[in-house]
Amino acid sequence: PQSAIWDLKHQVHISRLGQRVRVSGSYELDGDPDDQDTSSLKILYKTLQDWFPGAAQLDQSTQVWKGARPTLADGLPVVGASGIKGVWLNFGHGNLGWTLAMGSANVIARQISERHVSLNMEHFGIHRF
Repeated sequence: PQSAIWDLKHQVHISRLGQRVRVSGSYELDGDPDDQDTSSLKILYKTLQDWFPGAAQLDQSTQVWKGARPTLADGLPVVGASGIKGVWLNFGHGNLGWTLAMGSANVIARQISERHVSLNMEHFGIHRF
């Protein structure tokens, strides 16, 4: 995107993706990824309509998507050894998945190659549960 809008009042993000417009927002702590929350969708459409009158029209090219962002009860991801030889874990980053992806991958690569990791990884292990 060359530009984007973040509507702070409604916590909605609007951006261009080629010839398309992506409108995203809302965060559910519980729920089925296959169920669409109509109240959340109404906020997305209303916000798009407020910023770009006439743009929020439902037609066959409209895609509604809801993805899961696994989050753990303590808010920290699990990063590191599983306790099973050769199986490493990297999940539970919540809405910071892309933000933490490279750092988590670096930590796991260092652990696999038995190099020093400067963080105390005890707080990120699966065995804390």
